Amino acid sequence: MAEELILNELEAKIRALDEYKSKINQLRNENGDLLSKLQSKEQDAMDVIKYLRSENDGLQEKLRIYAQDSEKAKEMTEKIVMKANEDRDFAIAEMETRFKQKEEGRESEMRKLQEELASLKSFKEQRDQYESTISRLREELAQEQEAHRQAMLSVERKLIEEKNRLQKEAHAQLMEIKRNTDEEVVNRLDVSTKRILQQNRRLAEDLKLHVQETAELQKQKSKLEEEAKQLRRDLELNEQQIGEYAKDRHRLSREVKDLQGKVKNLEKSLSQVAKDFEREKERLVSKAKQDMQDTEVENTGLRKLLKIKEKEHNKIKRLAQDIISQRSEVEQFFLEALEEVRDQIARERLKSSSSAAGPSSTFITEESSTHFQGREPGRLPQIRGGAGGVGGGAGGKNFSYVPNQKVDIKDLVWEDKERVLRILFAKINQSQMPSNSHNQPDHPRQEQDLDLLDGRLREELEEETRVSSSASSDVPRRMSMRGTASLRQPDFA
Repeated sequence: MAEELILNELEAKIRALDEYKSKINQLRNENGDLLSKLQSKEQDAMDVIKYLRSENDGLQEKLRIYAQDSEKAKEMTEKIVMKANEDRDFAIAEMETRFKQKEEGRESEMRKLQEELASLKSFKEQRDQYESTISRLREELAQEQEAHRQAMLSVERKLIEEKNRLQKEAHAQLMEIKRNTDEEVVNRLDVSTKRILQQNRRLAEDLKLHVQETAELQKQKSKLEEEAKQLRRDLELNEQQIGEYAKDRHRLSREVKDLQGKVKNLEKSLSQVAKDFEREKERLVSKAKQDMQDTEVENTGLRKLLKIKEKEHNKIKRLAQDIISQRSEVEQFFLEALEEVRDQIARERLKSSSSAAGPSSTFITEESSTHFQGREPGRLPQIRGGAGGVGGGAGGKNFSYVPNQKVDIKDLVWEDKERVLRILFAKINQSQMPSNSHNQPDHPRQEQDLDLLDGRLREELEEETRVSSSASSDVPRRMSMRGTASLRQPDFA
């Protein structure tokens, strides 16, 4: 009767354990799906941002071309002004000759003035063409800026909608898991159920961690929005530069009008040119010098602004390179920690299998060892009625060790995953410590955790052995003569 009760209790525990393992696997699969969705959405957002950055680079290239065209136009204007100055000097010499030659000099001066007027008219026509080109470029720039703004608004709206949807799904799944767990806790009140309930709570904490990761992704999105705002500010600065170029163009047009007025005055006051010649010459020379000085000051300011922009661009490149290098280091640390824990688990399995095969394993018979061969780790054997006593096997966590078998990450228990994280953080902290600390032990906290885990496993193994020994003493001797069946301790990982 006692054997039947124990067997029934073990069967109930096995069924409950299989149910909880299936639920845990289902939750892991759902968690993997959510992570893959988040990664795909993040990749889409990065692609859109990369496309917007390429568009912004195209706009910057167009602005650079426009600035070059403006510089060329300014150089052409300076050449025209210099040519006008040379023509004016030549006209002065001709006017002195004409005053000596009287009527012949006056006629030649009139021809020179007419030639200068024709050159000014041609310059006016070229100026109109340049102004029309600048107005057309402004319209194109305004259209491209509006399209860029609409694209940014669309991307921000999609990211916000996707974030709200993922948060709702995660909350609904969390509530469903909590409700199912509460119902199962009410129905089952034994020790195994309480342990599984604790594991479900750990799963809930993992879900909270996933929510925190979603918040971190949101922070990254905010950083990208700040970068977009910075790009928009750069576009506004470029627009201001174009406005300054337009003001320079307007100033040059006013100067051309002044020169045309001067030519008309010369035509009207040709008889008084001898008296007003020297005074007009000095005024024009001083004005030309002032204009050249103003142009030089503006060119100096533009060069300084260009140097500042280049420094900012180089700084952004350095920051991006630092972020990429730090991320690669963290990934390398994580892979090293995972590989180290896998090696430790393999050594523990080898140690447990060798100790189980030694002389101290008095409860394992040839029949029970044959019974467990070829069985998957983490699964209980089927109970055969009349095969042996209840206390025929030792308790504890049995791992079926196969030589040269690699440990899969899915087989890691929560304690092993915690060890992976501890080793990862220890490696990160060790990489940030000064060079004189390399002589210290590598992972003291990791060794302490392993010692504590080994001690707990030994205590559980001894307790289960005592219980099974006391229970097997009540079984009839004729059943114990048939051999004891080794029962594996359920793996609650």
